[in-house]
Amino acid sequence: MNEKWLNEYDGLVNFKKDKLYCITGPFILGIELIKLPRIQKYRPHLVLYSLYGLPTGYSLKECMSYPVLMLELFNINDMQISLDFDQEITEAKNSLNDFLAFKIGCDISIYSFLDWLDEIVHNINLKSRIKLPEVWEVRYNLALYYSDEKANKVLNEIKISADKLDKLKCFKNYGGWNLWLKELVGRSRTEHLKIICENKNRKELKNLQRFDFI
Repeated sequence: MNEKWLNEYDGLVNFKKDKLYCITGPFILGIELIKLPRIQKYRPHLVLYSLYGLPTGYSLKECMSYPVLMLELFNINDMQISLDFDQEITEAKNSLNDFLAFKIGCDISIYSFLDWLDEIVHNINLKSRIKLPEVWEVRYNLALYYSDEKANKVLNEIKISADKLDKLKCFKNYGGWNLWLKELVGRSRTEHLKIICENKNRKELKNLQRFDFI
């Protein structure tokens, strides 16, 4: 089943069993083919891992301990796509391509990616599966990778959007709004880029193709 996906997305590399990745800017971007228990089927997921760290730490091992975004694919009937191991992937591929505002395995416009992040929080299939603060963290950390100016712009957008929410409810699992915001902006761009560069250059990632945000 891996070969079918690699043939369609030639910018991806078989990183580990059923994990197909590339490096794109400050992220590892890819597709994971997750086998379902007790039946001969699997589900493809779009995944995004940070190279700038997680609350648990900044090493590559900690970055890859869990994705900052993991999104299922759905068919035209809004049912999660499950495939037999030998099944053609046309429906799943079309679903993924329609869902994305960019192509996997090439340089990506930062503006299209940021707009896409805004859109997915309103996606009816994903609304109960993704957490707004975590999407905002991805937005800000990508913007900081791009420039201080872009980071400040995104930060102001986040603050304006947060003022329209019940902050106590939205950020209760993140230590509250003030702590979440403090941790979000607690790193300089110089330090941010240094961590990303160090993780990109780890030998574990040497075989991955590399793309960037433009």
